[in-house]
Amino acid sequence: MPSGIDGPTSTSCVLIACDFDGTLSPLVDDPAAAVVDPLALGALTTLSSLPRTAVAILSGRDFADLTQRVRASDTITLVGSHGAEISGRSSTLRQHQRATLDALCNTLTVISDMLPGSMVERKARGVAFHYRRADMKEAERLLPRVVDAAGHASDVHLRRGKCVLEFTLDTVTKGEAIVELRQIHMPTCTLYLGDDQTDEDAFAALTETDIGVKVGTGPTVAPYRLADVAQVTTFLSCLLAIRSNQAGASR
Repeated sequence: MPSGIDGPTSTSCVLIACDFDGTLSPLVDDPAAAVVDPLALGALTTLSSLPRTAVAILSGRDFADLTQRVRASDTITLVGSHGAEISGRSSTLRQHQRATLDALCNTLTVISDMLPGSMVERKARGVAFHYRRADMKEAERLLPRVVDAAGHASDVHLRRGKCVLEFTLDTVTKGEAIVELRQIHMPTCTLYLGDDQTDEDAFAALTETDIGVKVGTGPTVAPYRLADVAQVTTFLSCLLAIRSNQAGASR
């Protein structure tokens, strides 16, 4: 347990929210190959069964993909598409929106063919251009073309992440999702763990009684940091042990 993080252990009601990729699942070159750390998921599942303890997993992945990868207990709230899909709830895409994403996907695929190691991922509510396996100098040369291509698509918004440019139809952020989850569970402390730029929205939405934990390197507004998924798993396991003991002592 990192020094100073005592809110989730001592508070009467806690909301524990975690990003998926890079937080509960190690980052991989192919998004389709991502696998959740079973020990981390096990700790979250048991935490979610404790009294006065709510758990949520937030992801840029769409809800269907996240559900398939996590296969979580019903006591864990899954939030997909950066907050646009809470427990699967989202608006239905209109025909012109689907057409916009189809056209954008085709355009980005042409650019991806020029950049070995890159790939295009079509999501339920957006399109992502991944370049983790590409030559970074060549990627820097072509990324402006990716941004320009999306600029011609109406109602599409850019999100930047680790070696990914994602274009979505929604402006909802993980910060807004955190606010909604707080309204649902009314915690006395919210703990959020995340590794990417989109998680900064969640950190920014936290209050002075909440705790943000950045996973990995990079600038952040979160006051605490863990190195990697392995440390996240250890942290969640420690948190589980403490809150389980408290729950047993209160009986």
